[in-house]
Amino acid sequence: MLQIAICDDEAAQCSLLESYVREWERLRRQEADIALVGNGEQLLFHWEERRRDILLLDIDMPGVDGLSLARRLRSRGEDVQIVFVTGLAEYALEGYDVEAVSYLIKPVFYTGTI
Repeated sequence: MLQIAICDDEAAQCSLLESYVREWERLRRQEADIALVGNGEQLLFHWEERRRDILLLDIDMPGVDGLSLARRLRSRGEDVQIVFVTGLAEYALEGYDVEAVSYLIKPVFYTGTI
C-alpha cells in the first residue's frame, strides 16, 4: 500500500488532489493511505508518526513553506518522492535542488496519467 501525504494550506486544493489520487488508485487497482495536512508544521508532526512514500507539496504556505519543508526532509536523509503542486512556476529550479520528481502548476487537471 502506498503511503501518500498531500500538504496544502487550501482545503479545497487538498480535496481536489485527493480525488485525483483516489481516481488513479481506482483505475490502477492500487491501494493508498492518504493523509491530508494543511501546512508544513502539521506535516512535520505527522511525519514523526508515519513516513510517506509520496508527498504532494504546495510551496507557498504560511509558516514552513514547501521548499523549506523539502529541504528539512532531505537533510534528515528522507527519500520520499516529492511532487510540488503550486502556482509559483518561478520556484521550479529550486524544487529540483531537493530532488523533486515533478513540478505541477496550479490549476492541476486530472488526465489519467498521474
